[in-house]
Amino acid sequence: MHWLFTGLLIAASGSVVAFTGHLLHKLFTTEPAPVFAGPADAPTEAGR
Repeated sequence: MHWLFTGLLIAASGSVVAFTGHLLHKLFTTEPAPVFAGPADAPTEAGR
């Protein structure tokens, strides 16, 4: 019976590693959103 739980533990560990890799990939490949200082810095209709 302990072999079943060993397999489940290995599968859960692999899932955690895969999900962590997915999050790290998103973190380093997603372009950051532009930061606006305030209303004077916001885009306007004339600025498009």
